[in-house]
Parts: sequence; C-alpha cells; structure tokens
Amino acid sequence: MQNRLRDSTWTIVFKALIIVHLMIREGEPNVTLKYLADSSSKLAISGFSDVQAQGTNIRHYHNYLIARARAFRDTKIDWVREGQGRLKKQTIDKGLLRETEAVQHQISALLKCDLLSNDPENEITLTAFRLLTMDLLVLFGIMNEGTINVLGKISKKPLCFLPLMLTEHYFEMSKYDADRALKIYKTFSMQTDHVVQFLSVARQHENAT
Repeated sequence: MQNRLRDSTWTIVFKALIIVHLMIREGEPNVTLKYLADSSSKLAISGFSDVQAQGTNIRHYHNYLIARARAFRDTKIDWVREGQGRLKKQTIDKGLLRETEAVQHQISALLKCDLLSNDPENEITLTAFRLLTMDLLVLFGIMNEGTINVLGKISKKPLCFLPLMLTEHYFEMSKYDADRALKIYKTFSMQTDHVVQFLSVARQHENAT
C-alpha cells in the first residue's frame, strides 16, 4: 500500500487513499487508525502540486485521513464509529473540551475536501466524496452534542438559545476553560455554515454519491 501511496500517478494514489479510508470505516475497529497514529509518515504520499490533476484534492483528502489518525492518537476514540452519544454526558474534568476540539479539528480538515469542484463526474472523486459525506454527517452530529454540553446544558432548546446558554455557564468555568468554550462555540457557528454548503453539494450529486 505504501508503494501505491508514493506513486506518481494520481489515480493510483487517490485509490490507495480510498482503500485506507474504507479500512478505517469498515475494517477491524481501530486497527488502521492505531497503525497510522503511531506515525503519520506511514500514510506519506508523493508530492502533488495544485497545478497537477487532482493534486489539491489528493492533498486535502490525505490531510483529512491524517486528522482522523491524530484524533485517535490524542483521544483513543474513532469518532466516526464510536463517538455518537459520548459527548452528551462528558464532563469538562474528564476531557469534554479536548474531545470536542478533536472532533472540530477533523471536521475542519474534512470541509477542505472540495473534491467535486473541478471534475464532478469522476468516479474516483465521487467515491471519496461519498465516504467523506457519511463521515461528516456523524461528526457534525457529535460536534452538535458536544457544543451544547460545553455550554452547560443537554437541552432541547433551539440552537438560537445557545448564546444565552453560553452566558449562563461561561463564568462557572476557569478563565482558560471559558476561553476554550467560547472558541468552540465560535468554531461551531462557522463550521455549521460550511457543513450546510458541503451537504448541499452532496444533495446535488445524491444520485451519484
């Protein structure tokens, strides 16, 4: 697999990354992520520039898979396969802020994978985009749970009440944690807009993806 990742042909490298992604998603739980978490160099790819065919897509897709591995290294959790519901009841002293940030970092890397902007009919990019979309739906739900919990309530209130919730609980935290909580909320707000845009593209290609 490493030889294929270092190949100079973009189709071979892209397909190899898709296989790695499938191993993470559907293979033996945690095995692939644990292997990659030990050293990101194990997923090293050939250098692709933006002017090369699919160069940007390959780099962004590679970076997302690295982000998945680093999140596993830091939290020992495969968030796509094991993270649902975890952040609902997690506490700050047991890592709620750190784990919510880990989810947001993965989403940030995923949202850079604008794979269909140049060649929306390519079967390779469509396959990768489909896998990314499935990951995003799970990660965004987890981030939503974590953000609400960070703000101090597991609540059924609409998201428009989140700023009020932040005000109520902001001063109950240490200054350091309060600053992190505020950053998490701001990131959540920003990422929500980008997630909506990403999923709108997915809907446009739902017959293909």
